[in-house]
Amino acid sequence: MTNEILKEINSIDWNFKGAWTQEGIHGLHWYPGVFIPQIANNLVRLLTSRGEKILDPFCGCGTTLVEAIKLGRVAIGMDCNPMAVLISKVKCYEYSVESLRRKLSSICERSADRLLDNQRHDISASHEMLRDWFSPTTLMDLLSIWNNINHYAENEDKIFFRVCLSHVLKSSSSQEKHWGWVADNVTPKNLKDKDILKMFASHCEEMIRALEKIYYQTRDIVDMQIDAAHKSDAFLHDCRQPIKCVEEVDAIITSPPYPSVIDYTKAHRLSYYLFGWNLNADKEIEIGARWKRTRKTQLDQYVEDILGSFENINRVLKKGGLIGMVIDATKRKRNVLSESSYVDIARLLVEHFKYENLSGYIKRKYSDQRIVDSLGRQNSEHIVILKKT
Repeated sequence: MTNEILKEINSIDWNFKGAWTQEGIHGLHWYPGVFIPQIANNLVRLLTSRGEKILDPFCGCGTTLVEAIKLGRVAIGMDCNPMAVLISKVKCYEYSVESLRRKLSSICERSADRLLDNQRHDISASHEMLRDWFSPTTLMDLLSIWNNINHYAENEDKIFFRVCLSHVLKSSSSQEKHWGWVADNVTPKNLKDKDILKMFASHCEEMIRALEKIYYQTRDIVDMQIDAAHKSDAFLHDCRQPIKCVEEVDAIITSPPYPSVIDYTKAHRLSYYLFGWNLNADKEIEIGARWKRTRKTQLDQYVEDILGSFENINRVLKKGGLIGMVIDATKRKRNVLSESSYVDIARLLVEHFKYENLSGYIKRKYSDQRIVDSLGRQNSEHIVILKKT
């Protein structure tokens, strides 16, 4: 990395105050604690060259992947959360917007036709869990859409519509408070009818237009960017296990999970019930989950998990490869610990893997939507650039 690039990195206002983070395809599916596109775009642009391969081992909803493809880089994402992987796959795939619109019309027409559909659906054990969150009418409409997606769409198209339906689960449920209430399994006291079909159809059309815009903007795209899009993908994988989906990458662009801050698995509780996934099993393997904050060993386990993950990540990063990371910089009070603390991931990686810290710690504040603690201190993050020596 040249001095000119390092100088540019230090000249950027990484706060991106007021920047819109859910524009276009980035609004495909809500996700807690998102890696904002402005950060990902700048890290990809400055740390890599066109045609190079990037890995985001904690890819979440695929922000790095989208920005990398736009810049002509091959992007590989991994996450242990199945919802994250589906969202990321949709963002990487090149769809036929005409096919999506035809299938959306069929799905909506059939779902809206109560005479044909008759709203009679077999309720699986997993779907039974949804009864506490949706009114009977809304639940029947939800299952009607789900069944018609499975009937009228297949392969990647089916994934697109399933992800769009998953996106509206929270807003169409009767729990109208923050997603944290869903994560903590606080069911609504009163069930209200919601027009989930209208929400679903509207969101699908909005995302089809977002895809259309991307394709229009890139219709004269160079072959390198087309090739990057075709080679990019996301995989369901726990980085504490050996990485087999890619042999070598030029750079790592990522934001590892913060300790005891977010429950990514439990936040998607409603999606887990709809898809029939095992929530209890997946929440156990989640690194740094908020629900683990009551354990006295929470930080020790977090450090072990991060180092175990980077043991495998390091193996696929080429010699001289760069790591661009956003890491937690907030000293937090842990429930069962006597003092506030935070884990310096950059220091851990330098000590254990002999990386060179090229950038030092570039501080950025969270967006205005983030909370501050009881003392009025604002949460913050660090941008760090490391090099594999």
